[in-house]
Amino acid sequence: MDAIQSVVAAYLKTLGFRKSGRAFNREREDRMTQVVSFQMGQFPVGYYVIPGLRESLYGRFAVDLGVTLPCVRKDADKCEEKKFYQDYDCQIRECLVRDEEETAQSWWLIEQPYNRIGCEIAALLERKGIPFLDQFTSYRQALAYYCAHRYFPFQNEERSALEAALVYRHCEDTEQYLSLMRKAKDCARGHKGFVEFVSSIEAQFGKDG
Repeated sequence: MDAIQSVVAAYLKTLGFRKSGRAFNREREDRMTQVVSFQMGQFPVGYYVIPGLRESLYGRFAVDLGVTLPCVRKDADKCEEKKFYQDYDCQIRECLVRDEEETAQSWWLIEQPYNRIGCEIAALLERKGIPFLDQFTSYRQALAYYCAHRYFPFQNEERSALEAALVYRHCEDTEQYLSLMRKAKDCARGHKGFVEFVSSIEAQFGKDG
């Protein structure tokens, strides 16, 4: 894994990414951080495999992408800033997927030649991964993506509306903030816990945000 990652690390370094363990970070505008990380496959819990249901991913790895939305981490998730972020810290997330894959996530087998695999990952990042991340280099771009798609990657409609609302509030657009907070609750009808969660955030900021 180290040999494969070293090839990718050399490519990401040219783009300004910093490395810590299996993850790479690059800070953009508004303190948003782009993340590329390697996820190591695990043997199924319980130590037995059921073909097609509980496959063993030991000896394999995936590449995860993410972008933090600092105001959402602060206002909704109640998380403090970190010196280094992992993909699971991100609000916007995606998996790096081969063109021929039909699943939502590609798993690479750790095998020789390691340099070839590293070059494949680096090429795929250049062609697909970095362009995905570069859709989110500022709050303005994140909101443009939301307006175009009405969701954020990895999030359902109601969570996307909540996160977009908090970004609008941070950008001092009260009208859009209030509108999307209402949408978040409307989309979550029947999900009492989430509606209460949104209401608790509204209460922090008062009636007019």
